[in-house]
Amino acid sequence: MKRFPLLLPAVVAITFISAVSQVNAQQKNPDKLPPCGKADLPRQLGEDRSTSGRACWGRYVVSSDPKYKNGIYEGEFLNGKFHGFGIYQFKPGKENRGDRYVGNFREGQMTANGTYFFANGEKYIGNFEDGQRSGFGTQYLKNGDRFSGEWRKDQFHGLGKLTFPHGEVYEGSFAYGMRNGEGVIKFADGSRFTGKFIADQRYGQGVEVRRDGTQFEGYWVADKREGPFLMTRKNGSSTEVKFAEDRLVE
Repeated sequence: MKRFPLLLPAVVAITFISAVSQVNAQQKNPDKLPPCGKADLPRQLGEDRSTSGRACWGRYVVSSDPKYKNGIYEGEFLNGKFHGFGIYQFKPGKENRGDRYVGNFREGQMTANGTYFFANGEKYIGNFEDGQRSGFGTQYLKNGDRFSGEWRKDQFHGLGKLTFPHGEVYEGSFAYGMRNGEGVIKFADGSRFTGKFIADQRYGQGVEVRRDGTQFEGYWVADKREGPFLMTRKNGSSTEVKFAEDRLVE
């Protein structure tokens, strides 16, 4: 998950107390499970304890775990592991600074549908697999950006839509968190680009249509027009022009 700047200690303490209150307020035990007994809870997180398939609802304080660090879990248990619906509140520290997860777990991992609330105000709603954002989901970023689409191992990966607060929108293919493959950019001024992307830049054959209807078809290199382009005006007339480093030279 993302890492964030260290908060002031007093603010951290207040935030954690408030967050724990929110966790307690959300204890809904949707399946009306019986309360967990001591034998139902692990002596150490990750320990497999046989409970003969009997699920229960309980509370568990986590300390110094490689994945969950320090925090509090409230939810369903099965065989001594987080399994089913639950809420995990990270205690503010060097990592996961007060983040909170509300959703489904499977054998101790955040899996299937859930919502992850970042301490800085960002939020992800969607699918998880083995503790990571994977599958379809939407992330709302602090700067106003919004990504909705496919994820793999905590990164944009597959088809998706990235919307910026100033009005620009990209729809298309992503790979490992970057625009990669076929896609379309709709710019805030009304113009648009359709073509190929490599490592978050326009690269290869593409078409740009400006707000006035003028169309440029040609080749992009590292986000810049390069070489001969066919320019077609709104009235249908066409002419060949040439670009160098994104500048019209003839």
